[in-house]
Amino acid sequence: MTEYERLIRELCFISGNIKAFKTYAAMQRIKVSLQVPLQT
Repeated sequence: MTEYERLIRELCFISGNIKAFKTYAAMQRIKVSLQVPLQT
């Protein structure tokens, strides 16, 4: 997480090229595959 914060600081705040951004972080691994259960 420290490296991510450093990267975002350099890319977004220091360079000033990005106007806005959002970050989403997963705290738990609930769905770990792309398999969709189908009922027949």
